[in-house]
Amino acid sequence: MNRPDESPIEIIPRVDRRDKKYRYLDKGRMTATVRNNMPCSIRVIKSEMQFKHRGRKTTFSGSDDVEIPPNGTSEISIDFKIGPWATLLSNSFGVHVEYMELAREKPVQKPFTGPFNNFVLTERAEPSDKTVFISHSNSERDLALVEGVYFLLDRLGFTPYVAEYDRRPGLPLWKKIQDKIRSSDLFLVLYTEDGSGSCDVREEVGMAVGMGKEIIPVADGDSTAGSISGREYVPLDRNRLDESIVEVCEQVLRAAERRRPGS
Repeated sequence: MNRPDESPIEIIPRVDRRDKKYRYLDKGRMTATVRNNMPCSIRVIKSEMQFKHRGRKTTFSGSDDVEIPPNGTSEISIDFKIGPWATLLSNSFGVHVEYMELAREKPVQKPFTGPFNNFVLTERAEPSDKTVFISHSNSERDLALVEGVYFLLDRLGFTPYVAEYDRRPGLPLWKKIQDKIRSSDLFLVLYTEDGSGSCDVREEVGMAVGMGKEIIPVADGDSTAGSISGREYVPLDRNRLDESIVEVCEQVLRAAERRRPGS
């Protein structure tokens, strides 16, 4: 029998990023050592990696079916890929397994969840000198998109600019916006259904076109009209918002790389 103060099993996880280049994609492999503290063999028949953030829970399952001898250890592994929301400092993850004690005549499936660990999966990149102007509508449903893109671009080392985050009482609003568009390296326009109907967004796009800025449009459906008509755009899928945010930021990164001398 295991001691009263000893758990029947222990889980010791570690996380490795699989893709070193695109570390901001938050994908990799979690490998955990499972220690069997019981005098009988157990079989792990289910393993999960559970992420928790602001009340949300995202689960990734492993395909391991391993038998562990008494007082022995084995490893399980789980591949994961999560969106930028899970990169915030308040994120944590835990490993959940379900196992059976093989000494029983009729083994019963038992659950066990290891302690949750605080873990930041995305490392902040070295700051660059690239500024990205983000043009967007003020609609409620575009808010998560704006916040997600701003956050991830910042983690990538860019200096993202959103006019609403730069309060300057007394300064003429359109002069501030015009100056920021002029000094920006890239112009990212969230030309969503609401964005395409925004007079402010259309005005900002017109300024960017007039200044010869490189424009990266993001659009859902057929909202690519006006000054961005005929341009390739990044499609937005609101049902997979996290993945769309990652795709938008990937395109910004590629555009910045094209602007490097010698590219």
